[in-house]
Amino acid sequence: QRVTLRAVCATTLMRCMMWFVLCSIRGVLSMSIVVRRVRQVNFRGKVRMMNRLLLELGEVSTSTETTILSAQDRRTQYVRKFIWREKIGESLRIGVVDHGNLDDCIAHLQNDGSLALATGEHTKVLLKKAQRPRLDLILALPPPLRLKRMLPIISMLGVDRLFLCGSKQSDKTYFGSILLRNLPRVGGIGRIADAQNSTGELRSLFIEGAEQSGFTAIPTLALCSNLRTALTSAKQQNTLQLAAHPDRGPNYSFDDGSSMPRPQSVNHFFDSSMNKVLLAVGPERGWHEPSEIQYFIEYGFHLVTLGPRTLRTDVALTSLLALVHDRLLFMQ
Repeated sequence: QRVTLRAVCATTLMRCMMWFVLCSIRGVLSMSIVVRRVRQVNFRGKVRMMNRLLLELGEVSTSTETTILSAQDRRTQYVRKFIWREKIGESLRIGVVDHGNLDDCIAHLQNDGSLALATGEHTKVLLKKAQRPRLDLILALPPPLRLKRMLPIISMLGVDRLFLCGSKQSDKTYFGSILLRNLPRVGGIGRIADAQNSTGELRSLFIEGAEQSGFTAIPTLALCSNLRTALTSAKQQNTLQLAAHPDRGPNYSFDDGSSMPRPQSVNHFFDSSMNKVLLAVGPERGWHEPSEIQYFIEYGFHLVTLGPRTLRTDVALTSLLALVHDRLLFMQ
């Protein structure tokens, strides 16, 4: 009986150990699959689509007429993985930030994996200043995460000067965002290359949008404490000034009894004599009534609307920028 009991115990212990080993193997395999999928998702999320490979001005060599990008450079890796998947050595569309572009640049991979761009006689073309967009934007400072998503869109659609300003309808704590940490609140204009945070994330977001659009000009940036400062800094001659605000219906009046001009569609105010457009887009609840609306009227702005719906800031911004650019293109 003792022998039989020992045999049963040994068999049971062996089965438990085998069961434990199998469960461990299954757990390891499951975790490896999960990690692999997470890595794939993260990799796809980090991919920046480029319709033009953008260089910094300091990367363009006028003496050798050849620009070398290291094998670890994200642009080199993008070309190898996405553009030259089938045929290595095809010409590339390149450009220099805020300068010229080239649609047929001869390029090849060197032995060390670096990417060589032969600009040749077209180097002077790359160094010419880019044509600036005919649209300036005043934007009430949105939440930091939403701002981070909106900056590439602003650069992608084309904005010359961007004024981020405080509003009575937005939270003042947004100015404490890490994204804006090293930007002083000034009324003047400073290129983001000169007033960027320590990581250069702002400039990187603007370049991301420019790479997608295929155009080289990126916005300049000014951070203004309030709307009045932004209006004073952005004012220019011969500019059509538009302020977006929800349509409150006919005969709408403020709480103090004063009336508000009813906002019209964007197309209603366009004039071929205007060289540029200054567009102001507020928080999701609209600009403060009546104080900020009166500021716009005082500075000669026209109120425009996308209808009675209260839209999210990024949705309204994208729609308005597209409409304004469409009218500017039609007027050329």
